[in-house]
Amino acid sequence: MDSYSAVLFDMDGVLVDSEQYWETVWRETIFPHLQHGTPTVEEVTGRSYDESLAELVDRYDSDVTLDVLTEIFHEEAIDIYSQKVSLTPKIDALFESLTSRGTAVAIVSSAHPDWIKTVIDRFDLPAVEAVVSAIEIDGPGKPEPDVYLAAAAELGVDPSEAIVVEDSRNGIEAALTAGATVIGFARDHPVPDVEGLHTIADTPEDLRKTIESLLEK
Repeated sequence: MDSYSAVLFDMDGVLVDSEQYWETVWRETIFPHLQHGTPTVEEVTGRSYDESLAELVDRYDSDVTLDVLTEIFHEEAIDIYSQKVSLTPKIDALFESLTSRGTAVAIVSSAHPDWIKTVIDRFDLPAVEAVVSAIEIDGPGKPEPDVYLAAAAELGVDPSEAIVVEDSRNGIEAALTAGATVIGFARDHPVPDVEGLHTIADTPEDLRKTIESLLEK
């Protein structure tokens, strides 16, 4: 029977309702600079922005340089994380509950480390044992498993001992490939039902109950 010692949370779409804002940025600010083909939001959601932007420029061409697109993206991020997003209800209480029972908590995200810190500071999230950004690891971002393998290693746990909370196909696939048990959860958009997903939690209360049920096995 599985025994879990850590819960790893994605940030965008899980801890904060940022996906709705990022979708607008992609569609109305980034994609209009691309010259050929039809990019989709799904191909970039959950992935590290630096990999996504570079691939978009390479695949579709752009009327501005990659550096310019990256600068635009950073400016949008400052506004989104410092002003627009709201914290998922009861997430801070869930963090505290997990920590009090001795379960390691980590944030594992494709976002820039500065953006993660903005969210932690702005919403005064309880201390977590690890914050791992795909931007900083030595390896590719989601949907490859490297970021979750790096987080498990930092916590000193086997990936099979980790519960991961994800919302995007890229993130879910990354966590499943790493060997974790994955719960799909999202505040503001549907969760893709990827093969191997443990379950989909529709509300913060469902999420709490599902995590507690797994931890009590």
